[in-house]
Amino acid sequence: MTSEWHEEASPRVYLTPDEIRELYGFEPIKSAEIVEVYTRRLLNGARFPPVEVVPYQGGFRIAYKHLPGSRKLDGGHYRSLASIRARKHLPIIVTQDDALEQVRPHLVQLCDVRLVTAEDDTFGLFKKDREERLGTLDEQL
Repeated sequence: MTSEWHEEASPRVYLTPDEIRELYGFEPIKSAEIVEVYTRRLLNGARFPPVEVVPYQGGFRIAYKHLPGSRKLDGGHYRSLASIRARKHLPIIVTQDDALEQVRPHLVQLCDVRLVTAEDDTFGLFKKDREERLGTLDEQL
């Protein structure tokens, strides 16, 4: 997770696990292994940075953000899905800063996101993501 986040400076706004299920995101498929590692971390007491969200259709959707110093886009789907599985509240920051309008992807509620295992990932969509995230997250367990 990002080292620039400081808990004491973050707002105390949370979504319940049921509210997280209704959150909209822009990634309809995610890696089951990465969600599992994030879930284990939460159950072991880890605290993740808040997920930035924007108002959307009477609720919220994950903001589409550029990672600091990178062209890579991120939103917080793994943190959100892990919070649902761990039955933990998700810290959020409501923002208007969002790059989604530039991309216009199909939106999906998190309760409808499909989790794929490495065996199911026949096209290798999450191979690099698993390599980058699982090594560093498992080291922290």
